[in-house]
Amino acid sequence: MLGGEPDLHHLVWVSVTDPSGSADSRIDALQITLESADGLGCAEAATEAVALVSTYGYFSQERHQFNWGATGLDVLTTTISYAVGVASGLTVEGIKEWIRHRPQTVSTSEVPQAQSIQNETAAWREYFEFIRRAFAEGDLLMPVSCDRDGLGGWKLVASTERASYEGEIYPEGRILMAHRQTLGGQG
Repeated sequence: MLGGEPDLHHLVWVSVTDPSGSADSRIDALQITLESADGLGCAEAATEAVALVSTYGYFSQERHQFNWGATGLDVLTTTISYAVGVASGLTVEGIKEWIRHRPQTVSTSEVPQAQSIQNETAAWREYFEFIRRAFAEGDLLMPVSCDRDGLGGWKLVASTERASYEGEIYPEGRILMAHRQTLGGQG
């Protein structure tokens, strides 16, 4: 039974061009993953995450527990969509500053190296999960390119028949971002 604080909390911000938040209206996404050891409770994290965008169009939370014979991770995903231009100042650096200045929260520079993504297979797995979560992408994702960025992070491009997703996984593996580009003038 789920209860208490989750093991992982994905905070996902998604910019949209349509208030309905349909998959085709999702343009940019940014995610940070908090761990229970970070000391930021779910309710507090969600409240602060919403405050970063000042006005949001859609807010949802989904909680899952993975159990394959032994109790697995309890994961909460909080998704906040906002209209393009409303929170144009929302950046990865802004999110990092938010985390760094939280008194009880582990700074992203203090995250153990074991948390970083060490190989291309792990990078693709994290990126594909992020794309599906943030962009509600149900089509088959195909890898296009995956390169180290020189700082220990990853730059990735994936595509479907309808869209291309260009993004990054930051060195500590806890911050991901992506931009969706519709292919061929569709949607």
